[in-house]
Amino acid sequence: MKKGMVFLIEDDKALIGVEKRFIQGEGHDIVLVAHSRQEALDKISQAKELGVNVAVVDGNLGTGPNDGPQVARALKEAIAGIKIISFSGDIVDWGDFNPRKPREIVSLGETVTKSIRCV
Repeated sequence: MKKGMVFLIEDDKALIGVEKRFIQGEGHDIVLVAHSRQEALDKISQAKELGVNVAVVDGNLGTGPNDGPQVARALKEAIAGIKIISFSGDIVDWGDFNPRKPREIVSLGETVTKSIRCV
């Protein structure tokens, strides 16, 4: 199985540990974490250098209703073939995969696995 090199972008620090557990439980590596839109944007070149192939992006990072999609677009422009998992409590369609938070958190690692099969 190909391994996910994951960039986790989540402003809810209480959820990060749970998200990590489910992603790493499927054998994937979390290579970068960001807690805000600006931090995520600042780490895009580092993500590219580290070979990130999947980003799990919260839909609302606390700076506005479109900050998650903004980060996703910037990642898609910078990293060829990256898969975006939009992980939001809202119904969204801007990711390659769009599980709902929090009810689909238990399948987050499986969603990463599905996404890398498409890379």
